[in-house]
Amino acid sequence: MSSPARLALSVASALILTHCASTPEDEAPLGQPKLEKLEHAKLDPGPEDADGKPLTKLIEPHAPATGLVPVSGKDGRFVIRDAKGSMRVDGVLQEGRMDGIWKYFDPSGRRLAELGYRGDQRHGPVTLFYVSADGKAAGRKRMTAAYESGSLNGMAVSWYPGGGKQLERDFDSGILQGSRGWQADGKEMTDGAAQSAALDLSRSEDALLEELEAFVQLKIRQHASEKPGVP
Repeated sequence: MSSPARLALSVASALILTHCASTPEDEAPLGQPKLEKLEHAKLDPGPEDADGKPLTKLIEPHAPATGLVPVSGKDGRFVIRDAKGSMRVDGVLQEGRMDGIWKYFDPSGRRLAELGYRGDQRHGPVTLFYVSADGKAAGRKRMTAAYESGSLNGMAVSWYPGGGKQLERDFDSGILQGSRGWQADGKEMTDGAAQSAALDLSRSEDALLEELEAFVQLKIRQHASEKPGVP
C-alpha cells in the first residue's frame, strides 16, 4: 500500500478522534446536539497507533475538562460529539456492549465508516468511505465487506478515490484466500502485487477500526464508572 494511502487512513482516524465527546441515549435529532451535555474527551496515555505514535497526540491537549455525563442504564443509543456539537459516532449499546450498526463521521459530517457489531465484536456489513480530507472523493465508498464473529468473511471490495475498483479480497474466517487488483489506470495487477496490496490494505483498515473502537470503548468504560445522579 502506498504512503499516501496509509496517510489517508491515519488522517481519517485523527479526524474522527479529535475533540470527541459523548452523550448516552441522546434523543436529539442528528445535527441538533444538546450542547449542555458536551465534554472534552482524552485518551489513555498508553495506546499507540499503527505507526507507533501515542494516540493522545490526536486529541487537543489543552481542552478544558468539564466532567462526564452520568450513564442511565446500560442499554440505548450512545453518541459521541465533538466540541462544536457535531455528530462523530452514533450507535446502540445492548447490555453495555456495542450492538447493531454503528456510524462514524468526520468533522464536516461526512460518513467515515458504518460497521455492524454483536456483543462488542464486529459482525455484519462494513462500509468505509472517503472523507472531506480526500477532496473530491469525499462521500465515495472506500471499501465494503462483512464480518462474522469478529473476522472478515466473504468478499471485500475496495475502490480508488476516483471510483475505479482497486482490490477484491476473498476472506474465510479472517484468512485471506485470494485477491485480485487493478492499478489506478485500470490495468490489472499481477497476482503477487495484488496479494501484497491486499495484505497491506487489510492491515491499515484494521488499524483504523481498532483505533476508533478503542476510543469508543474508553468512553463506554468512563460512563459506566460514573455514579447515577452525579452532575
